Amino acid sequence: QSSGMSDYELIIDRLSDSRWKEGRNLRLEALQKEPQAFSSTFEEEAHLSEEEWITRNRNALYAFIDDELVGMMVIFISENPMTQHIANIFGVYVQESHRGMGIGRQLIEQSILILRENNQISKLKLSVSTEQVAAMRLYEKLGFERVGIQKNEFYFNERFYDDLLMELHL
Repeated sequence: QSSGMSDYELIIDRLSDSRWKEGRNLRLEALQKEPQAFSSTFEEEAHLSEEEWITRNRNALYAFIDDELVGMMVIFISENPMTQHIANIFGVYVQESHRGMGIGRQLIEQSILILRENNQISKLKLSVSTEQVAAMRLYEKLGFERVGIQKNEFYFNERFYDDLLMELHL
């Protein structure tokens, strides 16, 4: 653990199915507070069923402090034989009150460790809004390389946003 983090215990783990509502609430909070950072909208996801949330939560890693959810990210691995060597990260979110504590870094580092154990995965991909400068810097520090920009990928609040594509070879 890095300095300044000794006063609390951060745990990165899966979420048990019985706690699916907490996972849903954190995801919906992310979509409400930072709508320009995600490709989905609050309106699209607010009405998903319990079964859908449980399935989604099984593909996510969560950051817990004192057993409370403070951050999350989703790992998606395609079942297509031609792309099953690629894992995709999306939906990375840390509550505003817990930013600057290294939680996002630990979520990504933990996912890299998990994926390195899976011998079939050789590439990790993500995309990040070019507005999310801190996130871009974090990904680069962790070894991700910029591989392209999708211009005007998202439209929100009467303006377009570009999306930066990044990948890490495991």
